[in-house]
Amino acid sequence: MRGYTTDLALAQSLDDVWDLHCRAMADFGFDRVIYGLTRVTGANGSLGDLDDALVLSNHGQSYDDAFINTQMFRDAPGFRWARENAGAIGWGALWDDAAQPSEREREIIAFHRSRNAHAGYTVSIAHNTARTFAVASLTGRPDLSQADLDAIWADEGCRIWTMNTMMHLKVLAVPHRGNGHELSGRQREALEWVGEGKSYRDIATIMGVSMATVEKHLRLAREKLRVSTTSQAVLKAAFQNQIYTTGHTRVFGPDHGPGSTGHPCRAGDPRFTET
Repeated sequence: MRGYTTDLALAQSLDDVWDLHCRAMADFGFDRVIYGLTRVTGANGSLGDLDDALVLSNHGQSYDDAFINTQMFRDAPGFRWARENAGAIGWGALWDDAAQPSEREREIIAFHRSRNAHAGYTVSIAHNTARTFAVASLTGRPDLSQADLDAIWADEGCRIWTMNTMMHLKVLAVPHRGNGHELSGRQREALEWVGEGKSYRDIATIMGVSMATVEKHLRLAREKLRVSTTSQAVLKAAFQNQIYTTGHTRVFGPDHGPGSTGHPCRAGDPRFTET
């Protein structure tokens, strides 16, 4: 796991994080992965609009259209379990007759089996932030049974769970857009100044534009983020790490010089490089 954690720490984009994680899960036998994150669950536990969530999948467009985009996932046994628990559970415990799945859940189980997604694990990621919910669905390779995956989990489950939790924490730290659109540089700048408590007049002076232009940037930001007020736009953009970011940060190696390899763990004190 050392290589995974180092590469995860160095990753600076959502694409890099997701590619790394999918490859790592495939090494354990889970060749298809879904990750979902929302930070706007309702006070009554409702999940809100899918457009406000971040959903990542490597299943393929056909599966995503049928299971995610139609929101079939909301009725899936694993999703139901994840809403009520934190930790991980094998699908056998949720799909077997002993679990007494509903008729709708049986339909979803049949759908998965028709897609060679007949075994896997659901990871409900614990968090201490109000209104946040995150879950990962790990589907085993078609040639692996649930018993095979249970045996893998018995040996490696703690590591797999930890890696999914670390991936989640990294996702919270890198820019992403959910299902919305990326803000322009001027829109981000205007929102940042609003977040600093500046008035529209102050922002216009700082940015060297008219107040009407500031209002235009903020209106377009609200539209892209699909919110009604500018304060909501600031909050949502902050959740997505679209504001107050510095872009890619160059990481130097042990020599700290401009000719460094950019990998801080390739040499140095063995207390840090040989753990």
